[in-house]
Amino acid sequence: MNKEELLKLFHKYGFYSEKKEPFLYVNKDKTGILYQIKHPFYGTLKRIYLPQNESDAEDFLAKYYYYKKNGEKNHITLEVDDYKIENPNPIFKQNGEIKTLEELRNQKENKKSKEEQKQLEKEKNYCKKLKRTLLLLLKIIEEKIKNQTTTYENLIELTNTYIEKQNELEEKLERSEKTKQLKKIVKETPDDVSSELKEWQKEIETLEEPDILEQTIPTLIEFLKSLELDDGLLKNKYELIKLPLEIDIMKEKLDIIEKFSKKKKGLFQKKENIETELQEVEEKSTLKNIVTFKHYKENETKRIEEKYSVIPDLDKRTIADYLIEFDNLKISEPIIEEPTLNSFPEEKQVISFEQTMKELEESFQNRPKEEQEDMICLDYCEKNWLQGKGTKDFIEFIENPNNIMIKIKYFKKLDFSSIENCKKSIQNLRKQRINWKEELLQRNINVFFKDVKQIPNRDFLKTSSKRNLAPSQEIGENDVTYIADVKENTTILFLPNELVSDIENDEVLKLEERPYFYIDLEKNHIVNENSAIIKVVDYEGLETKEEKLTIITELKRKKINLFKHITIERKMDND
Repeated sequence: MNKEELLKLFHKYGFYSEKKEPFLYVNKDKTGILYQIKHPFYGTLKRIYLPQNESDAEDFLAKYYYYKKNGEKNHITLEVDDYKIENPNPIFKQNGEIKTLEELRNQKENKKSKEEQKQLEKEKNYCKKLKRTLLLLLKIIEEKIKNQTTTYENLIELTNTYIEKQNELEEKLERSEKTKQLKKIVKETPDDVSSELKEWQKEIETLEEPDILEQTIPTLIEFLKSLELDDGLLKNKYELIKLPLEIDIMKEKLDIIEKFSKKKKGLFQKKENIETELQEVEEKSTLKNIVTFKHYKENETKRIEEKYSVIPDLDKRTIADYLIEFDNLKISEPIIEEPTLNSFPEEKQVISFEQTMKELEESFQNRPKEEQEDMICLDYCEKNWLQGKGTKDFIEFIENPNNIMIKIKYFKKLDFSSIENCKKSIQNLRKQRINWKEELLQRNINVFFKDVKQIPNRDFLKTSSKRNLAPSQEIGENDVTYIADVKENTTILFLPNELVSDIENDEVLKLEERPYFYIDLEKNHIVNENSAIIKVVDYEGLETKEEKLTIITELKRKKINLFKHITIERKMDND
């Protein structure tokens, strides 16, 4: 075929070889089609198809049209028989089965017919999903109020301890004028809000019109936002961070005074010695590194404003899910009448990978908070300190004032008083891992990690559900990206978040959503590690312009990626 004949077929299927693929490929006496594959494991790849005749070209372009238009929703995939060469044989599949052009066309018509039959049910479901959002928002408000009340109660208890220690300290120092530095505590929410929430719930359960349901959502969101931005709440949260540090200072001072009081009489004739030691306690305290309330409030307000700023762009049916996931809340699903979809019994329910990940994250959130924080701390230590970062540099990095909040929350079990103590405390934390409850996978999943061609013996494999985040055990040109089919009933440790350096300031740590798995190879095993390594070549096209046309004149090899499929399953008792 020549270029003009092939371009006519392009136009027939809505392709123009201008700004997006497919593009015309012309190289000497070869005329063909540059197309793109989006492979779930190997990524986005460019390849060439060289048709033998017009019928051959039309068959490919028609299949490619259905793949581009309906691929994602109808589970149509494009694969090739050889991932090394630039012009392999393309294979179109649906749900794993190779499909002809006629089968793809018929499937589309059947799908359209089913969609028409389901339309009425979808309209009813839309209202139910809006109602679900509203009921979840009420649960979020209820949870926020509960948390605010807990904050208030904890702060009262801490404040009483603070006053008690302050009075004890002043008495020991024999001050003539005693002062009681009372902390102002604010109760943020009125006691009658719970009854108001119940009234809202009753009203929402009776609503059926989509317009009214949609209009009610912004009202609840605005109320929820005002709760989170309450000045009294922010002040109380700040005091909960600051007060324990102040109490620790007073306890240290009391210990010093106690030691002095046990010495010979006449001790207090050298009062300056006590004053010097007491002053040193304050100098060494992390309290002076803590941010002011003004800065804390600014940062929290900015974080909350950013959280709510994306809501106008979200689907109203998923707003509540977004807010729950953002704040890692434990919110139970509201009880709503389930839709009846009995029209198509032949359609098997498929549990999505997203649902699997959501279940794993919920399970992680059900762990004790201390265990969650220890898991994230150890993950960071193993990634940085245990892989070559000097302990001294590690201590200086964590002790950076910018990381004071992260240190207090995630590194409280580590001893930074010396290099040796730091090493020991990290090792102690590693030993505690044996007591952490492991997850039991409810269904098969695929995860990724990078390693050498032969996996060395080790206790744990760190993997990711996202290929671009695949952890690398060793760095080198011959690294293989392992695609692990982790079988149902395999035992794992799952972490939804990771501590990473800020892009704008690499001296500042922050928590980011990065789903990782630790697979214990003492309890699981690799059942077919000897599978072949697949070479996947990544090509880029060299372009030229002819009027409005973009024509590819050559494919140039960009890089070679090595992939290996393995299976990991739980060891049986007799293994």
